[in-house]
Amino acid sequence: MRPVKTRLLSTISGLALAAVVSGPALAADAVDYVAAPTGIEVAPSATSAWVSLEGRYNIHANGPFDGNGLLGYYFADLDPSPDDGWGGSIELGVKPAGMDYDFVGRFTYMQSEGNSSYFYSYGPYYGDFEAEVDQKLMLADFEVGRELGVGTRVHAGLRFAHYDGSLRAGGDYYNPAYYGGGFAAGNASFTGIGPRIGIEHRFGLTDSLSLDLAAAGAAIYGKREADIFAYNYSSTSGPGVFAAATSENEWVLNAEASAGLTYSFNPSSSITAGYRIDYFSDIATDFLTGQAADHYTHGPFLKATFRFGG
Repeated sequence: MRPVKTRLLSTISGLALAAVVSGPALAADAVDYVAAPTGIEVAPSATSAWVSLEGRYNIHANGPFDGNGLLGYYFADLDPSPDDGWGGSIELGVKPAGMDYDFVGRFTYMQSEGNSSYFYSYGPYYGDFEAEVDQKLMLADFEVGRELGVGTRVHAGLRFAHYDGSLRAGGDYYNPAYYGGGFAAGNASFTGIGPRIGIEHRFGLTDSLSLDLAAAGAAIYGKREADIFAYNYSSTSGPGVFAAATSENEWVLNAEASAGLTYSFNPSSSITAGYRIDYFSDIATDFLTGQAADHYTHGPFLKATFRFGG
């Protein structure tokens, strides 16, 4: 995963440089709507506010159950790693009258599920195995932003993150020499908080259409916990039980980037369609090894923004 982390950080750096050296653009979507490129932003004479609703489809580039799979050392086809998932966020923002700063609160929820089964039957030989995985990621952000002019906005704040992952697996097998079966259950979580900074830039294409680029990074400190319990029974060796748990404090590095086309119907409403990347290092758990694992998703999103006052 280190090459993935390096490419993401390089992408974010490129976006930030592009935002700084870019030419004329519309005012930043997160603060004020204007119908044409402008120069230096002027603080509004009246308080303005907005709400944004976003939905997203997440593709999992990898997961804590990839590689050999849950039982890959024995059954290569049993890998319940989630392939995709969904998510959404709600954002509330306000820019007080006469101030150059805006204040934003945002809540994001992402969920993914994966399942896999493995079955074989050949003469007297029989085996049936199933496994499923559920993952949830919740984020809460508070940020303070400022317009730099010509469509560029920078922001800084805090990000709270909570991850939950669970595993359920079981199966049985039979052959003339012996038979057996068993099940496994695991749970993993991470909870933490840390600083977050970012930059946004809007390139004005027409009076109503713009290209929006954004990048942000966070360093989240918290506790990762995991436990797993397994039971199996064999007619030749009897029952067996395995249990393990881990708990450790660690830093999770988070990087994200997005690009989208925004169409403004009027000064009060707009819609954005684009693509987003989200990466969290060491926030999940590999149930095979008990070690930390990354959470990396990408996919399209659709966002609607409504403005009031100003």
